[in-house]
Amino acid sequence: MSLAAKLAPLIGGDVRDDPYTRHLYASDASMYAIEPLAVAFPRDAGDVQALVAACVELGVPVLPRGAGTSLAGQTVGAAVIVDFSRHMNRILEIDGATARVQPGVVQDQLNRAARGHGLMFGPDTSTSNRATIGGMIGNNSAGSHSVRYGSTIDHVESLRVVLADATTPDLAMDARLKPAVAEVLRGVDLTGFPRFWRHSGGYRLDRALRTFPATGGAPAGHPTGGLTGSDPPGGGPAGRPGREGPGGGPAIGYGPDDVDLTKLIVGSEGTLAVVTEATVRLVERPRAKAIAVGHFTSTLAAVAATADALAFDAASVELLDKAILDLSRQRVDYAALSGILAGDPEALLFVEFFGDTPAEVADRVGKLAATWKANGHGYHTLRAVAERDQAAVPAPDTRTTTAPDTQTTTGPGTRTTTGPDTAATTGGGLRLTPHQALTLTGIVALCLAVLVFKLDVGLTAVTVAVILSLASPKANKGAVEKVAWPTVLLICGVVTYVGVLQEIGTVDYVGTSVAAIGIPLLVALLICYVGGVVSAFASTVGILGALVPLAVPLLGTGALGPIAMIAALSVSSAILDVSPFSTTGALLVANVRGMQRDVFYRKLLAYGAVIVVAGPLAAWGVLVAPGWLG
Repeated sequence: MSLAAKLAPLIGGDVRDDPYTRHLYASDASMYAIEPLAVAFPRDAGDVQALVAACVELGVPVLPRGAGTSLAGQTVGAAVIVDFSRHMNRILEIDGATARVQPGVVQDQLNRAARGHGLMFGPDTSTSNRATIGGMIGNNSAGSHSVRYGSTIDHVESLRVVLADATTPDLAMDARLKPAVAEVLRGVDLTGFPRFWRHSGGYRLDRALRTFPATGGAPAGHPTGGLTGSDPPGGGPAGRPGREGPGGGPAIGYGPDDVDLTKLIVGSEGTLAVVTEATVRLVERPRAKAIAVGHFTSTLAAVAATADALAFDAASVELLDKAILDLSRQRVDYAALSGILAGDPEALLFVEFFGDTPAEVADRVGKLAATWKANGHGYHTLRAVAERDQAAVPAPDTRTTTAPDTQTTTGPGTRTTTGPDTAATTGGGLRLTPHQALTLTGIVALCLAVLVFKLDVGLTAVTVAVILSLASPKANKGAVEKVAWPTVLLICGVVTYVGVLQEIGTVDYVGTSVAAIGIPLLVALLICYVGGVVSAFASTVGILGALVPLAVPLLGTGALGPIAMIAALSVSSAILDVSPFSTTGALLVANVRGMQRDVFYRKLLAYGAVIVVAGPLAAWGVLVAPGWLG
């Protein structure tokens, strides 16, 4: 009996071990790929407990996956992968400033639900449209606004978990775990933890102790209140002051009541427990915001200016260096970034301010710009206070990325691991903005006007574009600069090129000349090469109608079948319509994502060179030479 067959009857969800599913879950966003033993999709906490219990008995590792990203292969392994994002993705309750959620809830999904309450989840990863709350708990995710909101550990109030022995303890009251953890921590020197509040790697033993002393490092207004530990200013639970031992570390006499198991689980990368439910604290959405973008002649100068930004209670501070700025000038998807540059900076510093009123944040932007100028930091500061100006500044997730988000998990037996993934996400379905809906309406209108009413496609397209620009001027600002004009010119040139060939009789002349060679199979091969080479510099759709007449003189002799010849010519033309000089290839180059455009261009050029030699020959050899087609 297969592993999936053993596990499936135990849960309400399903378990799969077919080759396709195992292949699908064998990789993530990293360079690693390991095929799992099976994939399970639990529907509730009971399913999770049953799965863990069965895997403990069978000696099989468990690897739960959320829907976040992965940079180091945390989500792959020879284990039973448990995907929380399919079924356990419900927001159970929003009560006051807290939300009770299942681990598969996606960050954006929670924020949409909290928006109606004027709230949001503070940690804001750049992968917010796929990172699950369970994944954020797994690696203590932070985000671009961590200087204000801290990391996930600062917002988790309670957790429901399943341990490696399939038990489900009450982390707040458990009489077995708390004394055991307290005993372990007595022998650990906790004085070496960094003073900087944002360190988040590994076990947060300092945060697992409620009475850990204040060590500073957190900015003003930070959720930890200036403490590295989890207590508010003034000490431990119920106002009990924190106790310190020699060297500023915790006193040796602390007991089980000093242990906070919830904080210990957050950031443990799934090595301690599987989270099945979390209660998280929400924060108020900012009523007003403004952005300052400092321009600097070096990265070191930008770093030196950071302290000034933090002094004015910045909500986020992000640095972009020369490498990213150079890439922004080459890629269409970063055109908005290159559009805000003044001069040729070596580095930019994006500083965002939150406040209650536009006047408040505008005042802080002005004071920061004045301070930078007085201190000789940078040569220009872009101020984006009005909403229309902020719309022109790239969003945080297009400027940088944050740490990967992993799903809290445990591994019974000898292996424990963690794992986010790039599998299916949830989040409330597709919602179009008014501008997007208007754009789709314009596309439909364009199709109807051209196909039904036979209007000129160019004039109609320009008319639709003008209407969209007038209807949404803010959304369309800078649209002209984002058009791949070289591609437009190339396509126009191809259309003109084909028309000229037909008008001056070049096609007829070449066809007659080739047919005069007198060797039908050789003539057919030459026509295939003509079709391939011409298509490599034009378009299959645009050129095929002009190339088919090339074969007419040859077909008139009756030496070759028309089906074979036309099929070979069509294939020869189609496979070359991806060279960087063809219409399709030019569009690919213009819209390339994930690598530099010049690299993609060279790869496409090499591919085209190989195909232009081998493609027509292969089409001729398969379709024409054997004579099996009529």
